[in-house]
Amino acid sequence: MKTGTLTLRKAVKPAAEKSNTTGYRIKRKTNKQRSSVSSEAFATERHRMIEESAYHHAEKRGFQPGHEMQDWLAAEKDIDSHLGNAANSASS
Repeated sequence: MKTGTLTLRKAVKPAAEKSNTTGYRIKRKTNKQRSSVSSEAFATERHRMIEESAYHHAEKRGFQPGHEMQDWLAAEKDIDSHLGNAANSASS
């Protein structure tokens, strides 16, 4: 099970339900805060994968100029299909 990141702060007025015996309040990061980090990392990694795939598409046709957009779009399609298949197999 995944656990969140904990941040400790000195409580101004210790709240019984949210503080421990030392007077520090425990604040958990929300799912939204955690997901923004993971979604940024996912987008960065996806972009890197598309770049690499587009390079391989260009390499296969001998790096002829004028096909950069086609290479990029084909790479996006390949990577998104690959990531979709991986997500589907992980959820099964």
